Amino acid sequence: MKQSAAVRDILKLVSGSVAARLISIAALMLFTRTLSKTEVAIFPVYLMLGGVANLFFNFGIFPIFVKLLPSLLRSDRQKACDLVLTGAVLILFGTVLVSILTAAFADRVAVTVLGTAAYGHAVRVMCIGFVAFAIAKLVEHVMWGRGQYGMTSVLQLLDAAVRPVTCVALYLLMGFEGIVIALVIAQSIVAAASVWCVRDFFRGMRLRFYPLGALFQQSYPFYFESYLMYARGDGDNWLVTFFLGPAFLAEYYVAKTLYSSVIMFSTAVDKVVAERFAREAHVPDVLAARAGETHRHLSQFAPPLMLFLITLTPFIMTVVGGDRYRSAAGPAMILLVLALQQILTIPIDRSVFAGTPSFFRLLKTLIESVGVMAGAIVMAPLAGINGIAAGRLLGQGLAALFGYELIRRKLGIHLGLRKLAISLACSLPGTILILALAPVAHGAAAAIGEAVASALVWLGVFAATTFLVDRETLVGAWRYAVGKLRDRSVPYSLGRTVHD
Repeated sequence: MKQSAAVRDILKLVSGSVAARLISIAALMLFTRTLSKTEVAIFPVYLMLGGVANLFFNFGIFPIFVKLLPSLLRSDRQKACDLVLTGAVLILFGTVLVSILTAAFADRVAVTVLGTAAYGHAVRVMCIGFVAFAIAKLVEHVMWGRGQYGMTSVLQLLDAAVRPVTCVALYLLMGFEGIVIALVIAQSIVAAASVWCVRDFFRGMRLRFYPLGALFQQSYPFYFESYLMYARGDGDNWLVTFFLGPAFLAEYYVAKTLYSSVIMFSTAVDKVVAERFAREAHVPDVLAARAGETHRHLSQFAPPLMLFLITLTPFIMTVVGGDRYRSAAGPAMILLVLALQQILTIPIDRSVFAGTPSFFRLLKTLIESVGVMAGAIVMAPLAGINGIAAGRLLGQGLAALFGYELIRRKLGIHLGLRKLAISLACSLPGTILILALAPVAHGAAAAIGEAVASALVWLGVFAATTFLVDRETLVGAWRYAVGKLRDRSVPYSLGRTVHD
């Protein structure tokens, strides 16, 4: 894996993510101040139900695209097209069936997720968007397998621009009902744009089906895993709904704003790593080297960035949600620790995915899902949404330990902890100091001011501790920055000299 090429691919994805999150957060700031908490809950409910509609008949095909397409596109393009066509037909048929059933029982579904049958009509409208949701997800995984990171970034930006803008416009025109219609319209636009981005895939190919027996033999572990991954990913939202109700679901949704933003960035890294690891899975020594290299880079850079964000979280929650959502800061910080853990375990997860049989990834996901659900169920009655967030952290930690032991024994991959320990030692003191001593901010203006002051203090403490603990890296970074500045200044200086 050429490091420069991987970095370029990551930057392509991240460039779309930055703009995407800024637009989404701006819209959320409006809705948290104008809608009731139950109405704000419509956003996570749409994602929860859309995930369910894509769950029952996905047959584990989504990850199969990522695992098989990188090599098939180089060895047998027709077979790659057969795989995509077959997977799309199966998934879309199942999604349509589940959407029809959900619409038929919309009132009961509304009582379950929003506490009243009055939102039954909103659920029926949502069902129209579930097929578009499936199409967009299908194309996302095809593009992932093809390495189309630039176009993926464009779609992310389109999604983030269309969804909030449409929601705000129709909310102003139609009120709450307009938001639900806007979610469906935005999803349909993104689905259509996604299909356009892969319009060349079947060009010149015969339309035929991939052998179902061979497909299911490879995909069935991922099918069982998809239930576990849904429980791991959206299970916390369902637990909040069942234990605490839609008002707390809205608060948890706001708390997940920073987490989902970070995960959008880390997903860019994860997608590139997964696709590169899948290419090199047949050479164990190369895979082990790539895993170690990726781990060292993530261990050095992820902790400072994440702990800096955790430091500012109480102020950010006040700015995004207002004083009504200030209590979302606690679960938001726990979820950011979870995000840091997810970033650091990318080399483990993708080594298991690319280098071991599918059964082992299924087993790893089972451990994580059971840990997440059990931890959340135990801690939710004791600590509310903080307990549910902590349950996710516990389950993911158990899975990471299992995954590391698995790749150590099966693949001979050893990941050192020295870089991570040094990075945490430099980053933690400033975070602990500010969270312990910073005053509570009231109002967005005060929160922004205190965030700026806290950021400056954190950077000063970080620089001091890095000078004491890891002076070599600090000096190296300084020399690198100075060297880059000099390199940029050379053409300009030469130009002036010749001209003169």
